[in-house]
Amino acid sequence: MALEGLAAVQSRIEQINQMFASRDTKDAQSAAADRVANADPSQFASLLADASQNGDPSSLSDLLGGSGAANGTPSSVKAQEFLATALQEKGKPYVYGATALTSDPNPKAFDCSELTKWAAARVGVTIPDGATAQYLYTRDHGTTMTVDQALHTPGALLFHFGHEPKNLGDIPADGHVAISLGDGVHTIEARGHKYGTNIFSVNDNRQGFFNFAGMIPGM
Repeated sequence: MALEGLAAVQSRIEQINQMFASRDTKDAQSAAADRVANADPSQFASLLADASQNGDPSSLSDLLGGSGAANGTPSSVKAQEFLATALQEKGKPYVYGATALTSDPNPKAFDCSELTKWAAARVGVTIPDGATAQYLYTRDHGTTMTVDQALHTPGALLFHFGHEPKNLGDIPADGHVAISLGDGVHTIEARGHKYGTNIFSVNDNRQGFFNFAGMIPGM
C-alpha cells in the first residue's frame, strides 16, 4: 500500500477511535446522571460526597449532568469548585459563630454563613460574613434569582428570612443560608447543632422554607 494510502487509513482509524471515546464519555455522563436522578437522599449524598473527595470538579459536574444540573441552569467552573469545596466538609459539627480561616484547609466546625464564606474564599471569591450580609451582597450586585432557579443551579445560595432584610441594620433573627446542589432538591449546609454540616433535601419537611436566593458575585 502506498504511504499516502496508509496514512489515510491510520487517520480514519484515529477518527473512529475518537468517535467511540466520545460516545463512551457521553454514556458515562448519562449513567452518572441516571444514578443521581434515581438515588434516594442518602445515596445521593454518598455519590456527591465521593465526587467531591476526588478533588476534580468535572466529576461533580458529570454527576450533576454536565455544566449544570440535569434540566437545570448551567453553572460556572468556579461555582462548581465552590460547591465541591463545601461538600468536602460534610459531617463537620455546627457551632454558632464558628470562625474558619481561609488558610485552614480543614476547619473543625461551621455555622451556616461561615461555611459559605470559607468555601467561597477557598476558590478565590470574597463574600461577607452572616446570612443577611451575604443576601444583601447578592442583591446589591444584581445576582439574585428565584428560589426555583437557585435549586436548579449548582453553587447558588438559598436563604431563609422571616422578612426580607433592607440593610445591615435590619437583620432577621431567623436568617439562614445554604448552598444548592443544583438538582432541584438537595443542599449542603451547616444547619444546626442537631444536624451539623450535611446534605439535606428540601422535601424533608422544608417545602417553602427558602424564600430568597442568589448567585455569589464573581461566580
